[in-house]
Amino acid sequence: MPPGSHDLAHERGSWRYLYSYFGGTDFAGQETVWHDGEPIDRGDGETDHFSGHETIFVDGEVAYELDCRGGLIVP
Repeated sequence: MPPGSHDLAHERGSWRYLYSYFGGTDFAGQETVWHDGEPIDRGDGETDHFSGHETIFVDGEVAYELDCRGGLIVP
C-alpha cells in the first residue's frame, strides 16, 4: 500500500479486486481486477482508453457526480 493511499479490496475464489485512491473529495484512483493472479480488463470493445460519467440521485436531486478517464496499462 503506497503511503497516504486508501485501499478497498475484495477477494472471492480466484477473483481479486483492488481500488486504491489518494485524496478525499478531490481524488485520483485506480481499479484493478485479477483472475487467477492475472490482471484483466473489465470493459468491452476498445480498451486502450475510456471515459465515463457517474451520477447519483437522492430524492430526485443530484447528490454526487464523477467524471472518470482511464485505460489499459501495458508493462
